[in-house]
Amino acid sequence: MIPSSVTTGVSSLNAALVAMGSYLSASVTIRRALLQQAATLATAIDTAEKTAAGALDTFAGAKMPGDTVNGLLALLTSAQDEQTLSDLRGVIGRMVLNIEITG
Repeated sequence: MIPSSVTTGVSSLNAALVAMGSYLSASVTIRRALLQQAATLATAIDTAEKTAAGALDTFAGAKMPGDTVNGLLALLTSAQDEQTLSDLRGVIGRMVLNIEITG
């Protein structure tokens, strides 16, 4: 499951971007605040990725067939979450880099 800190962070960052309007006309203070918010979100995503990867790395099959199916479904969910988090991390990481470059 993707942590609420990540989903809330993405929503908050999106709202900040919409409220800001044009990045080029934003003040340096607003750009730095946006950079800090994006960097904090990147850290939260990194932490969540490690948790999702841990779920994949520690999977152990169950003795009962029904439990095995449930375990495999949970494994699939963890893999999908890790992929989503990885995609988000790439986008947010690029955003941080772009903000740092443009100042």
